[in-house]
Amino acid sequence: MQIRKGYKYRLKTNRGATAQFVRFAGACRFVWNKILSINEHRYFSGVPRLSYAQACELVAWWKQSEDYGWLSHVHSQVLQQCLKDLDRAYAHCFAGRTAPPQYRKKFLSDSFRYPQGFKIDGRRVYLPMVGWCEFWHSRDIDGTVKNVTISRHGKHWFVAFQVEMEVGAPVHPAPGADVGIDLGIATFAAFSDGTLHPPLNAYRRVEAKRSRMQRRLAGIVGQRSPLGVPVDTTRGLTTTGVVMLDLPADFPTHAPGVVPNRSPARAGLPAAARATASVPAVS
Repeated sequence: MQIRKGYKYRLKTNRGATAQFVRFAGACRFVWNKILSINEHRYFSGVPRLSYAQACELVAWWKQSEDYGWLSHVHSQVLQQCLKDLDRAYAHCFAGRTAPPQYRKKFLSDSFRYPQGFKIDGRRVYLPMVGWCEFWHSRDIDGTVKNVTISRHGKHWFVAFQVEMEVGAPVHPAPGADVGIDLGIATFAAFSDGTLHPPLNAYRRVEAKRSRMQRRLAGIVGQRSPLGVPVDTTRGLTTTGVVMLDLPADFPTHAPGVVPNRSPARAGLPAAARATASVPAVS
């Protein structure tokens, strides 16, 4: 069975290589956004979008023009791979698997890919029109390298090798020893090899304690203070959190010789009495 996997390493770039990476990534971003914009205008005009072959012809014509002649300084296969990615994005969109392709932005989608022409020599990789670049070789590369992708993350550039390798079909470590599990009530888990796990019975273990706490709470709520406020005799706190003391009914609630400041409305007087109390006496 053949599989594909990737190996990604950080590049040791210099000023010249970084400038080439920025130029190649910017050219791919420009071609992507330009073809995407043309296809959007064609779609709203009722004209079919550009195919991959038509887009390649248009890019070749751009390279010979005065306005876009700078594209000729970028490797042709790098731009072709960008157009293939855009054509694949359209195919996935029309198949209902992904959303429509979006415009690329600088520093967010800076990458390009070489399908061929590259070379690997230990800790170095050769990139066409760039040259040899060193990378941090943290692990060996297994398999046949199919393509190389250069991408930027933050202020660093990375190289990713996509390899194709042959692996055997996955085999269960213990064939014929599969174990089935049946979940139940009387027995929590019953395995096919005869192992039984009893239930945890978490509620039964605390059922007696729960009953005791309920009876205790019922007794606390049933008791009341002389003022009729439910009181917790075990803690001296009411259900509202105010400390209540067992005081006699005629115990004064203010200092001697001080009349409590209560308005007629707060004292519970009717409306007529409040109106009479508010009129000053006439001598």
